[in-house]
Amino acid sequence: MMDDSKSLDVREVLKAVVGAGVEEFAADVMIVIRDDEGKVRVGASEAAGLDAHTILAQGMRQVSDVEEPDADVTMTAFVRAAAEALENDQLVVIVRDGGELQLAIGAGAKGRASVLISDALVAIGESRRKR
Repeated sequence: MMDDSKSLDVREVLKAVVGAGVEEFAADVMIVIRDDEGKVRVGASEAAGLDAHTILAQGMRQVSDVEEPDADVTMTAFVRAAAEALENDQLVVIVRDGGELQLAIGAGAKGRASVLISDALVAIGESRRKR
């Protein structure tokens, strides 16, 4: 079981990485990761968090069309840096700029990105029901 301090560290690092993504892309950023225990965690900029369900649903359609979306050099480099900072390559980075979505998939999520996004949709739905 992940101890509370490690869980807190993951949340803090995820928050910092999302902040770096907002600066880098000047857009809404969402990062979905699966931690060591298999739990899905979602980090998002404020606007992306408010529209999380829509962004994830769009991302799901996009990743279903092409399991390996074409990511530009900046997105690819950002995913690698995010994976290193989070010490976890099971991640999907979604950037929304003016309604256009870009996805990049970490090495550990290749072939499983749609499952990861689907699990994030379920987790967000459950957290909304608890409120």
